[in-house]
Amino acid sequence: MKSEIKEEIQNYIRYINGHDLEDQCEEYIQMLFFLSQMMLEKDLELDERVIQSMAQKLVEQIGQTLNTHFGSYDKGMCSELGMLTFSIHEIMGRTGELKETSELLNRFLLDQACQKAELFQQRKLSFDSYDMLGGIAGVVYYLLDCEEIVNQPEEKLKLRNLIRFLIYLSEDYSYWGKHILRYHIRRRQQFLPAERKMMKQGHINFGTAHGVAGPLVALAKAKRQGIQEMYLEEAIWKLFRLYEKLCVEDNGIVRYPRRLPIDCYTSKTSVDLTENAGWCYGNLGIVRCLMKTAKYLRKPMEYAYYLDKLVNILAQPAKEYNLSSPIVCHGYGSVISIQTYAFLESQDERCLVNLKRNMEITLREHRKKMQEEGYRKDFSLLNGSAGTILALCNSMTGNLTYGKLLFMD
Repeated sequence: MKSEIKEEIQNYIRYINGHDLEDQCEEYIQMLFFLSQMMLEKDLELDERVIQSMAQKLVEQIGQTLNTHFGSYDKGMCSELGMLTFSIHEIMGRTGELKETSELLNRFLLDQACQKAELFQQRKLSFDSYDMLGGIAGVVYYLLDCEEIVNQPEEKLKLRNLIRFLIYLSEDYSYWGKHILRYHIRRRQQFLPAERKMMKQGHINFGTAHGVAGPLVALAKAKRQGIQEMYLEEAIWKLFRLYEKLCVEDNGIVRYPRRLPIDCYTSKTSVDLTENAGWCYGNLGIVRCLMKTAKYLRKPMEYAYYLDKLVNILAQPAKEYNLSSPIVCHGYGSVISIQTYAFLESQDERCLVNLKRNMEITLREHRKKMQEEGYRKDFSLLNGSAGTILALCNSMTGNLTYGKLLFMD
């Protein structure tokens, strides 16, 4: 199977190299991100010169069109700005080039996130401006590893302001006479009409992509790296204990609420439980976040507990995953990504249970989806063919870093 996957990766690189680029900065950035990850791959005998040449051309094209796109960017890690910043940082680490550009983008990303936090404090949270994965928590999680940010007092202060904002959202406020977490999305700010109809007081989101799991991991990482802020530890444990209280376990498989209505939140009643083993709204993504939080907090018993729960989910028959896609967001690409990163971190071979089977399913579903133009021409990490290829590649070698964008690394 490894030879099949290697061939699929090589075919995909040739496909990208021969793809007629549209004049879209977003497409350039997505392809650059893919290539920046491929540049890290040292075990598959890929043609590094071809990959670097392709990346160099994309950097030049992005540089020519970038100024016209900055104003429309979202400010998080899965935005165009975030993906570009991460890509240049990885290329710089691999080649030693573009150091000034990388540092400039890191500082710009930080400034944009600070503006976003200030805006959030002036208005109610809504789904489209919620602290989802690609939001402020993702920026904090990434920048904590950037020396030019954490070693410069002025930049570090801005980063601490973002951390304080995440702590602030973890506090309670009074809403209809109830004490509610500030991560609350009110009724009118909910995205779907069905949500506004069913959850008249709004809800709190507990999924990995759009919920409080990401901020929890980001806060725990900040504490692990020695950041000292008032109420930081209290915020971490408050969010961590919420997942403990809301967990529903059946035959060793844990599940958590996705969108919890406010009346259920106040009564600590779990509804709308995770239905699949994917990343964005699945139990595997949430368990991985809780596992990482325990590691950052240096809590070996809690870490071992969530490691066991992760293995239990992975050990299920494939049909119990309730997935039907190869993609990284909510497909098999997320499963093989999470179990690979969990193994690299824990060195526990139980994390590799069913990995070969899951890779085979991912490859098979990818080949089917490549017949669809929408998937084939989608080079995004979360929903496109490029993300699936990265997941397959990393599951064989463990050399790629895209997991940092998803709190699964």
